[in-house]
Amino acid sequence: MRHDVEHSPTNGLKYMLQPGNPAPSFSLPNQVEQNIALASFKGEKNVVLYFYPKDDTSGCTLEANQFSALIDQFTAANTVVIGVSKETPAKAIRPSLTNTR
Repeated sequence: MRHDVEHSPTNGLKYMLQPGNPAPSFSLPNQVEQNIALASFKGEKNVVLYFYPKDDTSGCTLEANQFSALIDQFTAANTVVIGVSKETPAKAIRPSLTNTR
C-alpha cells in the first residue's frame, strides 16, 4: 500500500491517499455524537468515504446533497456514505446520511 506523505507544521505528518488506496483505520464521532469506526463496516458493507474541509460552504453542501440524492442507490448497493470533516460533530448535521447501518 502506497501513501504520499505530506508534512504539515500544525498537524505533523499526514498521509495523502491516492485513488484506490485503502483508508487507514479510524473511529470518529458522527453528527449525533455516536462513534463510527471504519473497521466496523469491513466485510459487511461497501463504504464511500469522502473528505470535506468545512460545513455549510457551497461546494461541500453541493457534494453532500449529491450523495444524499443517491442514498437509495447506495443503500441498494449495500453501501454507506461517510463524510469526514475537521468540523465538530455538532456542526456536521447531515440527516439524510445518518443511517450508517
